[in-house]
This record gives sequence, C-alpha cells and structure tokens, in this order.
Amino acid sequence: MNRLYSDIILDEFKTKASRLLKASRNGDRVATQKLDELGVSRPSGWKLKDALSIIAKDYGFETWVALKSFVENPFEEKITSRFLNHWFSTYDEAADYRAVNGGYLLPYKN
Repeated sequence: MNRLYSDIILDEFKTKASRLLKASRNGDRVATQKLDELGVSRPSGWKLKDALSIIAKDYGFETWVALKSFVENPFEEKITSRFLNHWFSTYDEAADYRAVNGGYLLPYKN
C-alpha cells in the first residue's frame, strides 16, 4: 500500500480517537461508556492510547498496534505458526484441532 495512503488512514483513526477522548472529557456519556469498556482506571484520566485501543476494537482488532500493522502492511502474510502443516496420529486428533483452530483436513497417503 502506498505510504501516503496508509498515513492518511492512520491519521483518520487518530482523529476519531482524539474526538472520542475529547467527548469523554466534555462529559459525553456514550464516549465515557466506550472508554469504561477498557476496564482501565487512570487517576489522571484516560489517555490517547486508551482511545486508540477502543477505535481498534471497533474495527475488529485486538490492539492499536495490530490495526496499525494491518493498515501499513495489508498484504503481508500473517503466519501465526512457524509450521504451515500440522501432523496428527489419528483423524480424531486432527478433527479436534480443526474444530478449535479452523483450517482443512487433508489425507496423507503413502
């Protein structure tokens, strides 16, 4: 993705987070409830990083870092395991793994 384009998108997310934070500081109940969902209590009040976390969660990401990484590298292959194939002794073992992690079962033939 074009660096300029990803910067524009990230700036938009940061603007949304700033608006959320400002609204909560001005007493907006909905904004305050959204920030309360984080379960973070700060003596000095919420910070921009808290609002960024809420924005990331609204878009289906666990963290702001995950959202930022996706925007900067949308076509980067995300391999969560160092092995592409998982091998099992029995079909039941493989089916249990698939039920939890998804994927496909392919038969192995000698």
